[in-house]
Amino acid sequence: MVRFILFILVLASIVLTVTYITLTGKNAQPQATFPSVNVAEGGNAGARQLDGYSSSKFTVDVVSWWEPRVYLLPSFIPSTEREKLKQAGIALLTGNPVQDWGGVMSTTPGKQWPPFALLHLQTSCFENVEEVIHMPLNHADTVRVVRLTKDLKIPTHSDAIVGDDPDGRRAGQRVTTAIWCFQGTTVMGLPALGKSVRCHDGDVIIIHNTFADVKPDPNAIYTLVPLNAESLVGVQYYRQESVRAFGRF
Repeated sequence: MVRFILFILVLASIVLTVTYITLTGKNAQPQATFPSVNVAEGGNAGARQLDGYSSSKFTVDVVSWWEPRVYLLPSFIPSTEREKLKQAGIALLTGNPVQDWGGVMSTTPGKQWPPFALLHLQTSCFENVEEVIHMPLNHADTVRVVRLTKDLKIPTHSDAIVGDDPDGRRAGQRVTTAIWCFQGTTVMGLPALGKSVRCHDGDVIIIHNTFADVKPDPNAIYTLVPLNAESLVGVQYYRQESVRAFGRF
């Protein structure tokens, strides 16, 4: 009888221990924790490892580590290159800019999108971004240069392709977007994070539109507005496949 009671007590102890471990999560694999840095409030995470995305030459400010992953590259575009790209963009926008953005999923239907021009001019800064995001330049679409004003903003949307879009069948999903800031201060609003990021002359913002399996990240939505009267930015999509094979670069 005594042995039976001891057996019951030991069994109960084991059950309670297993239950405690399960509830407290001690049986799970340890999860990495990273600081959340609000760049808009002046935070600077410095150059550090970014889940496989790193840079030894450039400063990388972490806006969000996950859902979505967003980084700011301050003063990334050299001033001489920025001036050249800015002048080229302004000249192109005075011609016949394109109105149809195509393939982007706006979450604010009915909003007017600003026209853009395709900027084919290439400088070293476009090659340098490879070191940060570890995606080759031949996966990048041509930069879409856009003039943002108080009346013409890029509304809240996701750059990830959803559904059977003909643009996506050619070069694959838009896994990453780079926002190149050529002139003025642009504010990227991130509704899922409840914060915004200011992008100044020469800065670049990187946002990952998908998860590792290339499925769209529902939190990777953003808007672009000028801080003051207007600003000039370039929007560039990095694809799942090489775009050169499709004659898109």
